[in-house]
Amino acid sequence: MSILLSLLILVSFIFLGLEWMYPCLILFAGTLMGMGVIAMGTGESERRFVMETCFAALLLRICLILPFFILSYTGEGFHPGSYFATDGYAYSQNGWQIAQAWQKGVAIDSKLLFTTLTGSAPGAYEYWNAFIYSFTGGSPLPLFFINSLIGVASSLAVFFFTKKFFGIKSAKIALLLSAFCPSLVFWSTQNLKDPVINLVIFTLIWSVIEIHRRPNFWFILVGLCSSFVLMKLRSQVFILIFLIVPIWLVTRTFLYKKMKPILLILVISVGAFKGIQIQETLRHTMEQKTMENAPKIFSRDTGSFVEWAHYLREVRATGGSAFLKGFDLRSPKKFILFLPLTVIYCLFAPFPWQGGGGLFSFLAVFEMSLLYLFFPYIVRGIRYALKSQRDQTDLILLTFFCISLLLVIIESNVGTLFRHRSMILYFILIFLAVGLSESKKIGIPEEPGAPQ
Repeated sequence: MSILLSLLILVSFIFLGLEWMYPCLILFAGTLMGMGVIAMGTGESERRFVMETCFAALLLRICLILPFFILSYTGEGFHPGSYFATDGYAYSQNGWQIAQAWQKGVAIDSKLLFTTLTGSAPGAYEYWNAFIYSFTGGSPLPLFFINSLIGVASSLAVFFFTKKFFGIKSAKIALLLSAFCPSLVFWSTQNLKDPVINLVIFTLIWSVIEIHRRPNFWFILVGLCSSFVLMKLRSQVFILIFLIVPIWLVTRTFLYKKMKPILLILVISVGAFKGIQIQETLRHTMEQKTMENAPKIFSRDTGSFVEWAHYLREVRATGGSAFLKGFDLRSPKKFILFLPLTVIYCLFAPFPWQGGGGLFSFLAVFEMSLLYLFFPYIVRGIRYALKSQRDQTDLILLTFFCISLLLVIIESNVGTLFRHRSMILYFILIFLAVGLSESKKIGIPEEPGAPQ
């Protein structure tokens, strides 16, 4: 593998010249850090397996990125690269313009940077793009490589989490599944914020679990950092987790067993009150972001979460992959009628007959077909997890349910639904790994002394 990676670097250097230096340094530094983490966090019996798997996962992502990037290279000025998702181009374009403004000392005007591709003015992820561009030049290749490293780091986090709570056998399977899952590989080869969001959601939930078990400075720090990043990149999900965690913590206390109804009512009331306050802030934020594109959708008198969610459904219900166009959040009857169908779509779409054309559609249907095939193992994994690690599994399932409900409400396009569902995919893969590890057909040996 190292020979193949060296060959790829050499060929890319011929085509890209000195512009290859920065992404090469990023890859080198990221690989060294990853090897250090693996060396410190794994035993001798598993170290080689984990290192080889992570290296193969990174190499796969590089092999997918480089051919398209080299073929589209222009050699001068801003180079947008090659994007399967149009959001990636918009993030790069805004980031490049912001970086140019920083270099010239010009004040940044969000209205001038507004793009129709993202449907909003630049956000935190565009400024992250600008930060990378400010010292790597006009090539977005470092951004692609950083996301690839984040994707592999997420798989490594899944491994350590699963090993700690469900044993080494489940952890090895979870590492393989998360490292080579088609959609997770695909998103981490694009300049999208999804890999970062998926990682911070996972680390935030893990941090909450660890802090509840035993307060630890490092997990507190990781939890705070993850919360900040998630708030900046996906505020709706942050709000949900902000409301979920107190409820989960209360249900773990001794008083809960004695005063269950009173505590539940208190937590739900406080949560609803704070949720309304946060939602009001979110409404004003969304009003500012969308006033250029849809000025009649929001007003200070009528804007609400329902209006915002309905607007998102209307915007995304385009093309042949749109589904349930008659689902209207503003109509209670239609909401009740269509809600079961939206839940089914959220969990199981795209269906085989929605494949359409193109490589992405093929990968989506292929991945979902595998999940259908292994669905009994996912259910088995959940049942086993509830028996062996009830507290942790309750929080994971609660997070899974609430994020799924959010997707049910705002999504109306199979493509965006499939992409945003990656926020909960790591949890699904962990349960699948646990279910497979309980099967005698899976021949991965346990490490002596591993938790069962």
